[in-house]
Amino acid sequence: PMLTPLENITTRLDANGWEYEACEEEGCVTARFHTDSAQFRLQVVADERDGCFQVTTFFPSRVPAAHRVPVAVFCSYANFGLSLGRLEFNPDDGELRTTVEVPYERGNLPGKVIVDAIDCSTTLAELFHPAIMSIVYGGREPKAAYQAMHHGDDEAKAA
Repeated sequence: PMLTPLENITTRLDANGWEYEACEEEGCVTARFHTDSAQFRLQVVADERDGCFQVTTFFPSRVPAAHRVPVAVFCSYANFGLSLGRLEFNPDDGELRTTVEVPYERGNLPGKVIVDAIDCSTTLAELFHPAIMSIVYGGREPKAAYQAMHHGDDEAKAA
């Protein structure tokens, strides 16, 4: 029997040991995951109406108003050249999230696509979070935070 997109998602999450909540009315799954520095919320949606599979990882806290401009600049650096996924920032309320969207044919959402998109979104969140925190709580300039994220602190200080 063919699995619905939601069943396919939950099957993949079960196979990878994730704890989650399925929201059948909304056609989504939500879960939480931890890193060394934070706890994130994950939302996975497969909408057969538009053929879009989407994974969104929400950051644990909102950016305070006083730091939103530097974080917005960092987001520009972070998104430039990304081939898959994006870092989204709402300057009105400070919400940060990573999003990965993948088109798929109705009835054909491969399990590997599900796992890879989840891995991509969560990896981006893990990568960006410390850099953003260094801007918000450490006073680091956006470009320096970006450079440190990619090249390590020593090279970023020399730049």
